[in-house]
Amino acid sequence: RLDGVDFVRVDFASGKMHLEGEVDFNTLKNRVESLGKTITTETDTHHLPVKTRGGILGFWDYLAGRFETRLALLGAALTLVTLIFNLPYASLLYTVAMLIALYPIAKSGINTLRINREFSINLLMSIAAIG
Repeated sequence: RLDGVDFVRVDFASGKMHLEGEVDFNTLKNRVESLGKTITTETDTHHLPVKTRGGILGFWDYLAGRFETRLALLGAALTLVTLIFNLPYASLLYTVAMLIALYPIAKSGINTLRINREFSINLLMSIAAIG
């Protein structure tokens, strides 16, 4: 809940949020960014189109551009190293890999609990991973 907001509708297919009410843009931006999303005004979205690759290469560009994907790949690489070489400190590397991959999920789950006062699957996965 945010003071000054009367109604919000999010179109997940287009990635747009429609808001009715009177709320300061910076306050709204801080709340949206605390949930791990980005927000721009309608005038900020009218830029020249950017040429992107299609198909599997375009999908890879999308994944590689996300911070969470890079963390997950780093965690997977650390886990693979411990499995392949059977290192004596494998459990330490596994724990580091798990914490690296867990960070964005735990952050989202904690923010959802703090802001919306709801348990989400991200919070439950974080609790399970820590346990």
